[in-house]
Amino acid sequence: MIHRLFEWYVREQINQQEGERSETARSETARSETARKETEQKGDPANIVLLAGFLAREFPDAGEDKLSELTAAASADLDRFLSSSIWRSLCDSDAVYAEIPFSVRSEDSGVSGVPGVSGVPGVLAGIIDLVFRKENGWVLVDYKTDQITPLALVDRYGNQLAAYASSWEKLTGEKVISRGFYAVSEGVWVSAMDSKEDDHTINTDL
Repeated sequence: MIHRLFEWYVREQINQQEGERSETARSETARSETARKETEQKGDPANIVLLAGFLAREFPDAGEDKLSELTAAASADLDRFLSSSIWRSLCDSDAVYAEIPFSVRSEDSGVSGVPGVSGVPGVLAGIIDLVFRKENGWVLVDYKTDQITPLALVDRYGNQLAAYASSWEKLTGEKVISRGFYAVSEGVWVSAMDSKEDDHTINTDL
């Protein structure tokens, strides 16, 4: 659900900035009203209204008690995300994209150590959770909910994200200046740049 939650919120903010707020996000079902009232004091009321409506649509069979529980948990996850360096950086970006599917020939990815790469013909396909442009290049973000230490994310998924970054550079013709993971439970950004560029430490700022 985390991927859908963050994708929805980023898209909603983009729509608001463009003056094209969707009718579905603006309307709230009566079934979500109880969840909204019980949680609106725990965060930004405007966000809670949108969040309750989103969860009501995502979980149409959930009762009011379950919706209240889901809204409280999702609100905490969203609050951490909105307090992160990722959010602060993308708010200043002139180009933000969420959940971008892509596919390239694996031999063109330029990265070894991921399935389908290392000279084996095939297609490297994936979804980039979040990508946004800063003044000097792009930033790629992969959301992770794994119950492992943030730095262990680099060992497990670092090569995959490097392949995504290489592919994005080929697709856009522009440089990826930073890539990394947002560890959802900790609410921190973990750089996944090559060791010669970065030491994989947990960063408070991008």
